[in-house]
Amino acid sequence: MSGVQGILSTPKETEDKISRYRKFILVISIFFGVLLISNYILDSKTNSLKERQEELTLKVLRYFQVEKDAKDIYERSSYYIHMQDEKQKILGKTIFVFENINSGVSLSRLRIDGEKFSLSAQGKSPLVFTLLIANYLEGDVVSEIILKSASYNSRADEFKVEMEGVFTK
Repeated sequence: MSGVQGILSTPKETEDKISRYRKFILVISIFFGVLLISNYILDSKTNSLKERQEELTLKVLRYFQVEKDAKDIYERSSYYIHMQDEKQKILGKTIFVFENINSGVSLSRLRIDGEKFSLSAQGKSPLVFTLLIANYLEGDVVSEIILKSASYNSRADEFKVEMEGVFTK
């Protein structure tokens, strides 16, 4: 009976074992309950942080667009300011070229850039072109004149001259 006795236990011992198992099951249940609540809280927090991250991502993307637009505006403004400066430089040179054309010269074509100008003109006398070249070379604005072509049309009794002038730097 001693072997059977080890398997069978008294009601007091059985109650103690059942009580310990109940306590163990209760502790395990509480532990899993705490894990379940912690999981829910962490999941909620994670979702909240993901939503916040998406909001911030959209905000940053908007700022990237604003930055891109600002850079574009800056580049256009810089270009405009540069062009205004160039316009002022060319304006003075243009005024100089036009002011030195004497009354005997009829201008048919004029092209001016920052470094040089070229023109085609007609006149009744070669003297008007000589005076024109002398006028251009008198100041400190033009450093050299290059005569591209000169011709005389006897039918129209007119001289035609094409020249290029180089502005001083």
